[in-house]
Amino acid sequence: MGSVVGILGTGAMGSAVARRLSDQGCRVLTLLEGRSEPSRARARDAGMHGVEPAALAEADLVLSIVPPAVAVTVAAGLAPVLSAARRPGAYIDCNAVSPATVREIAALIAGTGWRFADAGIIGLPPTEAEGTVFYAAGEAAAAAGDDDTAAVLPRLRAAAVTATTALDGFATHLAEARQADSSFVA
Repeated sequence: MGSVVGILGTGAMGSAVARRLSDQGCRVLTLLEGRSEPSRARARDAGMHGVEPAALAEADLVLSIVPPAVAVTVAAGLAPVLSAARRPGAYIDCNAVSPATVREIAALIAGTGWRFADAGIIGLPPTEAEGTVFYAAGEAAAAAGDDDTAAVLPRLRAAAVTATTALDGFATHLAEARQADSSFVA
């Protein structure tokens, strides 16, 4: 069964991460309403599926990869959708924002029942040849489980998107729980 990942942001980084996850069998959802034709084209080329906001609540994991200036607005707009989810997932804010802004976003997400992690992306957008590193901290990064949300993390590794620091133990535990081969957590 493939994991479902929501990616908010169809820029160079968001679409490249989406392509790598799509290549690993994930279904990648995004919001395209009001987006420009170049943004829509990047999303299509990356294998992203444009959906209505309510459909994002079905994702196992939502990655916010948007311009820092809109990170709070995006989280606030999505919070009611996440609150209505049949089962909570994890919301990972991957934007270069201040600690105060992280706390604000975390508070918005906490009210939804979804787990939250703050992540920083280091490097260029991932390609087949070159990976990208996500450093993450927070409840979703540190908590281990064996649900569908957790199944995404080993796929990040296989997609040349390295999830590290607090995610290391999380990904390793989940890979073991799912009996994944060690290449997922190398």
